[in-house]
Amino acid sequence: MQVDHGTGSVTGTIRGQQVVIADAISAFTVSHGSRPGSYAGILMSTVPQMCSDVKQHINRAASTTIVMGLFDATATRIQAPTGPGTYAVTNAMSGPVVSYGALVRDATCGVQSGTPATSGTVTLTSVVGDIYEGTFDVTLESGDHVTGTFSPGACPALRQDVGSPTCE
Repeated sequence: MQVDHGTGSVTGTIRGQQVVIADAISAFTVSHGSRPGSYAGILMSTVPQMCSDVKQHINRAASTTIVMGLFDATATRIQAPTGPGTYAVTNAMSGPVVSYGALVRDATCGVQSGTPATSGTVTLTSVVGDIYEGTFDVTLESGDHVTGTFSPGACPALRQDVGSPTCE
């Protein structure tokens, strides 16, 4: 049985704040965007029990969540990674690509700052089912430089449409 929680670490600050990861989850996810296909969805958060929150459509107040989407892109499709590799933060949308961002929520779950990455890489070291493990080294739009690791638990609930989450 796969565990639905995991671990991760962040070195550096996001908007001047240290980030201590309490949980990490991932899943093979189907794209609902303009390009059909799939991607690896990875979330790391300062709050525990993320998979349970995703299942119940809950956002946690006063939290930080790092969101990564990794895929191999062509002109017409995207495909989730099937093995180790390095994924670049880029606007080119071709080859191995990662979308990386940090969401800092306030006491009412409003996003205080959404901080996308402007450069860097995410390296997958292992892919087993819904579990994508690896490292990252990115620079955020805010100017922050963060590095870290992720060893998430599998959370197939990431595949569902989250709709309008409630705030707790």
